[in-house]
Amino acid sequence: MDTLDSDLDVQSIRVVGSSHPVSNTYLVSNVVSFTFNNINLPDSTTDQLGSNGYVTYEIKQKANLPHGTELTNTAYIYFDFNPAIVTNTVLNTIDLSTSVLEKEEQENAVTIYPNPVTKSMSILLDKLDENSKVLIYDAQGKQIKLPFAISRNQIIVDTKDLQQGIYNAVITFPKTGESRSCKFIKM
Repeated sequence: MDTLDSDLDVQSIRVVGSSHPVSNTYLVSNVVSFTFNNINLPDSTTDQLGSNGYVTYEIKQKANLPHGTELTNTAYIYFDFNPAIVTNTVLNTIDLSTSVLEKEEQENAVTIYPNPVTKSMSILLDKLDENSKVLIYDAQGKQIKLPFAISRNQIIVDTKDLQQGIYNAVITFPKTGESRSCKFIKM
């Protein structure tokens, strides 16, 4: 059983993996129960690897949470009618930092605007050439391909298809082998 933080959108929960077939049901508004029927795990002293089971889920946070909002989670694991095994409590803090300069004194510093972005963003640099490339990475480090255009010292990136979240833009300069990066938020 898992009591979900009140700042999470309980309607968005989705099981993304499990060790055995699992069903989930809501007991009250923000308590979810994951049930493994007839899982029949062996005792850990008999079969350590076979005695393990898990469920992995994803859930969205509620919209427009302020900077510094803390999301906590503790789950309770029940075997038959035995007392619960309580997991460690995890903490995630909403960070809406929007720094736009990698280093103040740095030559060719990156500026992104608007930040947060919605449909498109502009990346400004002091020096830019037509061979420069922009790579966008999500919070897990996965590269996201987005259309972009270069015009003088500006790169315009189409962000309308990006999901909400925090991203990192990395601009590379093939002639010098250098790169610059900057974080941005997609709303």
